[in-house]
Amino acid sequence: MELSMFFLGLPTAAPVLVGWLVAVILAAIIVSRGGSAPEKLILSGFSIMLSRTILGIPIVGISSIVPYLADKYGLSLAEISLFFSITNFSLGFISLAGIICLIIGFWLGFRARRVQQVP
Repeated sequence: MELSMFFLGLPTAAPVLVGWLVAVILAAIIVSRGGSAPEKLILSGFSIMLSRTILGIPIVGISSIVPYLADKYGLSLAEISLFFSITNFSLGFISLAGIICLIIGFWLGFRARRVQQVP
């Protein structure tokens, strides 16, 4: 049942998952060819966002069985919503870390290029 929950959320997350995967691969190629600190920071941001997408996939599957959880285990809707609130709050922090890495990486990259171009 756990694996089926993962596959329930996969169709909705597939385009985003493919996008982050392509971004991680391209950034890894750039870093392997001698990328500097901004490129490494961008790679870490892409990797964090990819991991956040992978961690968020089972949430869709779990949310589809809320009535089953409420009936079988006697959980109240307040307890179930608390679980989803904590989970989404944690995923939000992971997303925030990835976005911060991406913004700082791009900012440092553009700043370094501007300094090199101005004599």
